[in-house]
Amino acid sequence: MDIYVDTKITDILEPLCRKFYSECLDEEESYYEFYKTMDQNKRFNNFIITIISDKKTFNNYYKLLIKKGCDKKELNKFFYAYMKMKKKSEDGC
Repeated sequence: MDIYVDTKITDILEPLCRKFYSECLDEEESYYEFYKTMDQNKRFNNFIITIISDKKTFNNYYKLLIKKGCDKKELNKFFYAYMKMKKKSEDGC
C-alpha cells in the first residue's frame, strides 16, 4: 500500500527510524536476521506500526512532530493511513 505524505514528516522520522533499529539490534542480536530481510520501506512501515501500537509512544511522536512544525492535518492523514493498513492486516484483508 502506497502512502503519500508530506516529506517533512518522513524527513523527521527517518533518523528516528534508524535510531530505533540501531537500538533493537543492540538489544537483540538475533533480530539481525529479520532486519536483513527487510527493505527500507518495510523497515519504515514496521517502525510506524510500532509507534501506533502503543498509545503513549504514539502521543510522544505526535507531539514531537507537531513541535518540529508538521501540519496537524497532514499528520492525522499520515497516521490514519497506517492505522487503516494495520487494521486491514490484522483482519487479513
